[in-house]
Amino acid sequence: MNSYFFVPAMKKAYFNNLNKLDVDNYIIDFEFIGNNTDFLEALKNLRSIEIHNLYYVRPSIRKQKGILDLSMVEKLVSLGYTNFIFPKINHNVELDSINKVLSSIKSPFKYILLVESPSLLISLHNIVDRHLEYISAIGFGSHDYCNRMNMKPSFFNTNYAKYLILNIGKAFNLTTIDTPSMELNNERDFEDECISSKNMGFDGKFILHPWQLNILNSAKYYSDCEVEEAVEIMKILKQKNNEYEFIKHNNKIYEHPHINRLKYIYNWHISRTMPEGS
Repeated sequence: MNSYFFVPAMKKAYFNNLNKLDVDNYIIDFEFIGNNTDFLEALKNLRSIEIHNLYYVRPSIRKQKGILDLSMVEKLVSLGYTNFIFPKINHNVELDSINKVLSSIKSPFKYILLVESPSLLISLHNIVDRHLEYISAIGFGSHDYCNRMNMKPSFFNTNYAKYLILNIGKAFNLTTIDTPSMELNNERDFEDECISSKNMGFDGKFILHPWQLNILNSAKYYSDCEVEEAVEIMKILKQKNNEYEFIKHNNKIYEHPHINRLKYIYNWHISRTMPEGS
């Protein structure tokens, strides 16, 4: 599971430790910065790091009454940032306005489309189809979504939204990112949540705290039996020089879809057993 780690833009101490964390993607978070003084202070923190392809920025895009305000986006664009994640998007017209601002960027830009409302969810297919060239991933923000739905947050209640995001994401060959968790105490519960995300088909997860990051990276996503099966089939594939129509082993038939999954499990197993730095 790839990690998408939120870094509060106002927290200067966080920026000093970015390179010490085993993170796949950072999200520098400006969404909840309330005034211009704080924004300028956050920009100082942002200027202390080198622009990197693994850094996304999440700007605030609304005024207090919910009116679209892209002044923060314009400032971040002027600083050279090209990777974004936009909160609270509701429909195509808003993305058209955002894309108009981003079109001033000389380098290619991309953004994570964050689904946090039922209005975005039900129009997601059309929006992705229309803006596909700019979208790198689809993420789910279940807490705002549940709030808009007046829904109790739970795995069962958010299943529909998650499966819709997954199917649209996979159909358009986009990365899919599961919702952040508020859990900061129960290791077993959070690991189960990570494994559940993986089993559903999500490619990554939003992370809010280094404690969560360690569990995400070390979670046991596949059982010993699955790993043993994958190792056995890889041995057979090697004997066949990867030339096969199907494989019969232990009274089971393995066709290409099954073997592709076992290859993934095998590679995961190898990555966990390799010495660090090798």
